[in-house]
Amino acid sequence: MAKYNCQIKFTTDYLQQRFTGEQESKPNDLLYQDEKGIYVPSHHIKAALINAGKFFEDENLINLIKRDLIISEPYIYIGKKKPDYYNKSYVMRENRETLIRPAFKAGLELKFNVMVIPNSKIDSLENIKGLLAYAGDIGVGAYHSQYGKFEVVKVQKVK
Repeated sequence: MAKYNCQIKFTTDYLQQRFTGEQESKPNDLLYQDEKGIYVPSHHIKAALINAGKFFEDENLINLIKRDLIISEPYIYIGKKKPDYYNKSYVMRENRETLIRPAFKAGLELKFNVMVIPNSKIDSLENIKGLLAYAGDIGVGAYHSQYGKFEVVKVQKVK
């Protein structure tokens, strides 16, 4: 498998909202965290990459990304023990509710590895950089239409 070391930097604040199944959750219940610290689930990055495939002319690209591309770490740790702040927003359901999400300021950097199966059409440095760039425009995390946007800092193919 081809391996790419990737580094991204958030250009907007990044919000988390882990699904708890509870009607009312405390803000820290919405964090993705374990005993090692706070993390970004790798499937959030993979979902953004899959959505990025929609911007290319190759109609089969989404299926190739789903099948051929793997993010090797299930959790991408951010190196923090607590959020930078809590973002307060209002949700309109039956009545106006306040939702407080853990948030991290723009500038946060993540490092992770992307693996691509041998002989895949997406196995090139240019393709991985391009997909990540489009994924950065889509964003990750809660309310990623406005938050969770990122830019590619580095993509390097490991020999």
